[in-house]
Amino acid sequence: FKWVHLSERLAYEKAVHKQRLTTEIAQAKREVNFFSYNVDRSKKLKARASKGETSNFVMPEVRQRETDMEIRKKKNENTNGDRTDFLKSLFS
Repeated sequence: FKWVHLSERLAYEKAVHKQRLTTEIAQAKREVNFFSYNVDRSKKLKARASKGETSNFVMPEVRQRETDMEIRKKKNENTNGDRTDFLKSLFS
């Protein structure tokens, strides 16, 4: 163990801390800019709507993954329907 190792370690930890803070600040700035942009946009759309103007803005539809319960429900419906159809075709 030497003093050089300790000072290098402290310098490294300080650099990591500074980088982490820089990253967090940049992320916070992006979030604030996004939020303020959406607030301004909302105000403009409301002003247009109050004037009677129509906007061609369409809220983008985000397709989400199905939940586990939805997948299981769909799977059970398919298997039950397939079985009944199969049995009907056998015995009719």
